[in-house]
Amino acid sequence: SSVFVGGGGLSTTGLGHPDQPIAVGQGGVWLLQPPSLLHVDPQHLDVRDRILLGQAASHAVVVGFDAVWALGDRTLYRVNPATGNRETFLTIPETGITTMSVALADAVWVGVSDGDLIRMDPRTEARNQVDVGVTIDAIAATGNAVWVGDVLAETVLRVDPVTMRRIGRPLNVGVGMDQLHASDEDLWVLDRGVGLVTRIDTATGSKDSARVGDDPTDMAVGPGAVWVG
Repeated sequence: SSVFVGGGGLSTTGLGHPDQPIAVGQGGVWLLQPPSLLHVDPQHLDVRDRILLGQAASHAVVVGFDAVWALGDRTLYRVNPATGNRETFLTIPETGITTMSVALADAVWVGVSDGDLIRMDPRTEARNQVDVGVTIDAIAATGNAVWVGDVLAETVLRVDPVTMRRIGRPLNVGVGMDQLHASDEDLWVLDRGVGLVTRIDTATGSKDSARVGDDPTDMAVGPGAVWVG
């Protein structure tokens, strides 16, 4: 199989099965393949850098604030896309089995499965932290809301991004929550187990779903469309 970039293709021979988090931006395609982050050059269709991070128990990669953000085992790394240099941006102390989620909006948002929600300024690294009182398995953020998902309870909870206080009661999702994305009006949930994408109206809580086929691996939300691989 291939990762298709700008009309060309990069063979994944030697990269393993490409069922890993992927992000595009800052002049590259970024494939997180623990223990490394691969920087794919879209112009020359080759792997420009292999940036060693560390073995990840939970992982994600996102692009924003002129950097690439890679989530490893209790650590969020900030990678310079021009040089490939990485630095540790945030480390969570080891307190048993914990997982982390990351999202970008007006700040860097990190959710820890024990219920801690962390807001960090990417420039000053100023940090605010609050316990939202629910398990955080997934996180999504926009300019006016942060959403945290509890997989076992099948709910999502809204948090005010300024006060970091809970808003209203959790919304019932009713499906598996392998991925969570947010727009200003809707939440989008991918259930990989049954191949289902669910849209939740954040104002009314109403839901509608679409089946997308067997074994979906990834989802992206853009203007006017939702894309599922």
